[in-house]
Formats: sequence, C-alpha cells, structure tokens
Amino acid sequence: MAITQVLSVVLESFHRNVGATNSDGNIVPFADNNVTLDLKPLATADPTMNLDDIFPNMLGLGTFNGKIMMFPEALDVVTMYYNKDL
Repeated sequence: MAITQVLSVVLESFHRNVGATNSDGNIVPFADNNVTLDLKPLATADPTMNLDDIFPNMLGLGTFNGKIMMFPEALDVVTMYYNKDL
C-alpha cells in the first residue's frame, strides 16, 4: 500500500479514532509516549514518495530519535517590513 493511501485511510478514520492530527511541530510528547508510528518505512517503500522532496529542516520538525513521526503540511514564512526613511 502506498504511503498516500495509508495517509488517506488514516485521515478517513480521524473522526472515529483520532488517527491523525495537525500538530504545531512538537512531536516529542507523542513520540515519548509511543503514540506515534515511524512513517519512514512506509515512505521509503512507496515509489511515489520521495523524502528528498521535503526540505530537511521541515522534515526534521517531525523526526524524533531518527524516526519520522510526522510529515509537514505547510511552511510559514515570517517576514517583517520596515520603512527605513522614518
């Protein structure tokens, strides 16, 4: 089964089993309590999934003890503008 199919199944069961969640990147409490599953074997077995397509820093947010526990869904870029003439 492809990782995309696995993720679809997990998302379908969200309301019944809370099989997936949106996290702010703090995966440690979940991983520490064995609530998460290492997704790396599923991702590497899926020919349609290329982990190199994910920025390393973003992938690192969901990695704990060398295991990928979460895939990033988005990237926020914080930008500040200022008027240097003021």
